[in-house]
Amino acid sequence: MGGVVKNKIILNLILLAGICLTATAGVFEEAIRSSTERNLPIFAYFSASDWSVECMRFDSIVLQKPEFKTYASSNLIMLQIDYPRKQSLPEEIQKQNDELRKKYGISSYPTVLLLNSKGGVIATKNYDKGGVTAYIEELKKIIGK
Repeated sequence: MGGVVKNKIILNLILLAGICLTATAGVFEEAIRSSTERNLPIFAYFSASDWSVECMRFDSIVLQKPEFKTYASSNLIMLQIDYPRKQSLPEEIQKQNDELRKKYGISSYPTVLLLNSKGGVIATKNYDKGGVTAYIEELKKIIGK
């Protein structure tokens, strides 16, 4: 199986499973396509996975919980756009991530944007308090699901 086809199949499986993935070149466009096809909002998670304590906390308190993964798999297109410090990203991915950060005015991590299928911002929903259940309830209020 060709590399591009294999990567696209893996990406589609990840998106359908509602698992957060780190942006690779073209993954934002794939998230837009999936959002359009499935009529679901994009959960765009701008993170600093290897240096932000708040990102690590959000991951463990919300994103890695089975309840969130179950909810996300049916109601969201998950997209993680990462800005690590301990590892370098390939130049094309770094460029894409920088463009997305500028486009959406991201200045701190973690930042979660709920986007529509055209990439427009529906809402910003960062983590406050209350755990995974409270976070899911807030998302339900925002997206109606």
